[in-house]
Amino acid sequence: MSVSFDCVSAIYDATRGLPPNVSEQVTDCILRLASATPATQFLEQPQYEFKQRWDEILAHYGVELTDYGATEADVLDALTQQGATIETIVAAEWRIEQTIDELLHRYQNRMYSASWQIPDEIFALAIQNLTTWCEQHYDSLDLDVSHNTRFQITIAPLGAVNSIRLRSPF
Repeated sequence: MSVSFDCVSAIYDATRGLPPNVSEQVTDCILRLASATPATQFLEQPQYEFKQRWDEILAHYGVELTDYGATEADVLDALTQQGATIETIVAAEWRIEQTIDELLHRYQNRMYSASWQIPDEIFALAIQNLTTWCEQHYDSLDLDVSHNTRFQITIAPLGAVNSIRLRSPF
């Protein structure tokens, strides 16, 4: 299954999870660590703060988002069983300045590709539910939820083939 970026072409740059200088740090670190060849595998698992609640709301409307990847534990377990020695490197660290309202707006603006497959009529209802939940759950939508985050790279050499798992905070 392919994902079309046409629906967010006007705001695509804003959907990127890493600041430009951090993205360059991560790329440089990956290139140094991987010495990538056509046999190198890169596995990425996005992380979303509201994901569990969002998934519950969508399930209420009969929408189940497609999960294209395995869990971190599944991947690391499989690699360890194949004899890999696991090493984790922090490629970059930075601070995300954000309020609940700003995070909610990212969902409302469909800045996460997983939301692109949700039909518009269901998306509108689900966003209203998420907004109501935020208003009830938090004292204020101006609540500061800024946090430090990092981009981790897990390296698991398997003989002549390296498997690298990129762990983005998004």
